[in-house]
Amino acid sequence: MDRKGFGPRVGAAILDFLIVLVGAGIISFFFSATLGALLGGALAGPAGGVAGGAAGAYYLTAVLFSVLVFCYGLIEAFTGASPGKRMIGIIIRKANGRPAPLGTLLLRYLLKNAGSALACVATVTGSGMVDSLSRLAAAAITLGFLLTLGESRQALHDHIAGTAVYGR
Repeated sequence: MDRKGFGPRVGAAILDFLIVLVGAGIISFFFSATLGALLGGALAGPAGGVAGGAAGAYYLTAVLFSVLVFCYGLIEAFTGASPGKRMIGIIIRKANGRPAPLGTLLLRYLLKNAGSALACVATVTGSGMVDSLSRLAAAAITLGFLLTLGESRQALHDHIAGTAVYGR
């Protein structure tokens, strides 16, 4: 089996991003104006008016996008391939080429998305230290992705989780 490196993985990531963006746009189009106005009114009070509704719509769109990204990522964690990876024809397996068990795929997902998870915690708690950790984790994963250019064609999160990306 042939391990896949930088190019196919970036292509899959771009496809996944576009799918999430379109999905978030559709959800936002149908729901954020109404629910956002209600949320904005609740946040800004009766005097909030249009500005409160707009702020609520913006906030709701951001929350919907975050939830959609989280849930979309779980597809890869539970099946071994995101829709973008499936379109490109690649799948996550153990480093030896055997199918990866669910626990391994979940560990890889958590490592790959540690920066985002910590950023959500930092936003909720207002912790500057957790925010700094989220930035550090995101930088490590981003730079660790460059390892896919090497001979092993494994990103940092793949090395740690014992996984690799292969063609189907």
